[in-house]
Amino acid sequence: MDVNPLLKTFAFAALAGLGSAHAGTPIQEERSLNGDAKVYVANSTGSITVRGWDRRLLKLSGELGAGGPKLEISGDAADLRIEVRAPKDSHRYEGTDLILSLPSGVRLEVVGVSSDVDVQGLSGALQAHSVSGDVRLDVSASEVKARTVSGDLRLRGPVRRCHLNSVSGDLHAEGPSDQLTLETVSGNVVLQGGPFRTLAAKSISGDMNLQVSLEPEAVVEGETLSGQIQARLQGSPSAEVSLRSFSGHVHSELAGTRPVVSREDRLEFTLGQGRGRIDLSSFSGDIELLK
Repeated sequence: MDVNPLLKTFAFAALAGLGSAHAGTPIQEERSLNGDAKVYVANSTGSITVRGWDRRLLKLSGELGAGGPKLEISGDAADLRIEVRAPKDSHRYEGTDLILSLPSGVRLEVVGVSSDVDVQGLSGALQAHSVSGDVRLDVSASEVKARTVSGDLRLRGPVRRCHLNSVSGDLHAEGPSDQLTLETVSGNVVLQGGPFRTLAAKSISGDMNLQVSLEPEAVVEGETLSGQIQARLQGSPSAEVSLRSFSGHVHSELAGTRPVVSREDRLEFTLGQGRGRIDLSSFSGDIELLK
């Protein structure tokens, strides 16, 4: 009996089980992870799905795309890195899908290029970045910083410190409060949340739809070049108000006191005791302040 083919088969199987996972190989990894660990996840193409849970354990599943990308995991229970490395000698490879379950209190940074990012159930600080993929966050994180270039960005949850940025994608935020910054070039902004202490929303050509409640001394700044701004204020705001448009129209449903300026393109007045400040401006778009 010739045993060489059999030995070769076993040797090949043993080698295949060593090192990083290879293309087409299902991913199944479990590692101990501290409840407040720092976790970095990078995947250039495909998707990254993260779910928070109450176990001090990382569970990683999914599958590498065909064409040669490799999975690398490094670090320890306090500081862990998970990266999908693209092959250096090939421009044709399929996307990799990563599915992670993590302790809800970890500090997470997620980076993708054309990867969609979906994070739910985390309470620790969160950073999420993608170039052309969509970013969806449903979290109660202490702080969120998220950015995308052409993908849409959606946030849902009671986040108290938040910075969302997009170039051409839309920004949707529901539930944030206290401190929020929204920035986009041509995407639209839709916001529902509060109460806010500071709120800044900027766009070049996108429209803004803001439904918010404010702290008594809140500072609100909304600015767009050619887009429309519609802001609906809940409760009884107290602020000095300035609405300005160079070639558009301005309108307010709120009855202010001590009007300073009242023109078609500019309104300035006081709401309540005027403890805060609301400043909305557009170069050519219309501005509406609603109740």
